[in-house]
Amino acid sequence: MLLYGAISPATELQDVALLTSLIVGNYVPDAASWLARLDLPLDLGDVSQLMPGEQGARLGEQACELLCGNGGSWVDVRSVIQSLDIQVSEIDLSDVELRAVSIFGPTQRPHVFCNRKTRWGQGSAVLRFTLAHELCHLLLDREYGDELAIATGPWAPVAIEQRANAFAAAFLMPTWLLKEALSAAEAPIDNPETIKTVSARLRVSASSLIDRLYNLDEITFDDRIRLRTVWSSDRG
Repeated sequence: MLLYGAISPATELQDVALLTSLIVGNYVPDAASWLARLDLPLDLGDVSQLMPGEQGARLGEQACELLCGNGGSWVDVRSVIQSLDIQVSEIDLSDVELRAVSIFGPTQRPHVFCNRKTRWGQGSAVLRFTLAHELCHLLLDREYGDELAIATGPWAPVAIEQRANAFAAAFLMPTWLLKEALSAAEAPIDNPETIKTVSARLRVSASSLIDRLYNLDEITFDDRIRLRTVWSSDRG
């Protein structure tokens, strides 16, 4: 089974061949032990009536607390991925909108393949967000898979991507870490210098932090637009 981070209907033949070979190479006789690690006690029923973004935000924080606790000053998503025994590899796919592909299944060990050619680049903050996004798919979206694949990007049901993006933001920037980082900042929350300092501390992109603060009602819509303009060259 596959979960595409984002994929075009015009995917090139070479990409199909590569993905097919990856599935063959990722085969294991029984992936039950790996899949069992992904069965976290998340309260899916409690969020079923919420909008996708609200679901992702709630579940992202829950998953962060379960997997990381409340300590530290930033979330080491790579260590979390390793602790769940999810493999991560880099590949080259022609679709620049594709950030990553996640593979799982009864005979497929959970595996995230990050696309080196994505238009989002290869910055640390981008890769961390991508891993957190794919972690959401592996934890929550396995029921959407079928024998072949499901697109979970611009060409897929919007709700799936909205939830995964909100999950990633909340996982990397849980409210307890945000509160601590903002309290340590020397400038007001809507100051670009605060965004710079806090995003560096949490190891996320400024744009992701700005959106997270807006979704938590910590800054206004006008603040969001102004700050995103300042950080328009920061992508992730």
